[in-house]
Amino acid sequence: MSRIPSPLPKSPQRPSPAALDAFDQKILAALRENARATNVEIAQRVGLSEAPCSRRIRRLEDLGVIEGYTARLNPDGIGVGFRAYVTLVLDYITGSTAQQFIDRIGEIPEVVSCYIVSGGYDAILHVAAA
Repeated sequence: MSRIPSPLPKSPQRPSPAALDAFDQKILAALRENARATNVEIAQRVGLSEAPCSRRIRRLEDLGVIEGYTARLNPDGIGVGFRAYVTLVLDYITGSTAQQFIDRIGEIPEVVSCYIVSGGYDAILHVAAA
């Protein structure tokens, strides 16, 4: 599994944010707050019955709006004592060198994420280590 977030897949079905109605937005808010909430809990929170709520969640997953569910880990609880954001300036960037950079950064287990940015820096790395 790559440790570098990949760009979102292009999907002609993906709705624009405006295409998500108030119920969709409420469902997403409920899942952001607690991704382990049951369908019953989410349905009650957003004001829908269980079946329509479940269909909406499945639709949001199918469209790629919901890409997955994760756990937030306590860094101290898993032995990560050092966390930092590191800025990088690259000497020369082309499509080929950018891909090499992504490939090599992806091999470093301490790199949690990498963001390509504009301005005075080319990339920002989020790193974590013991």
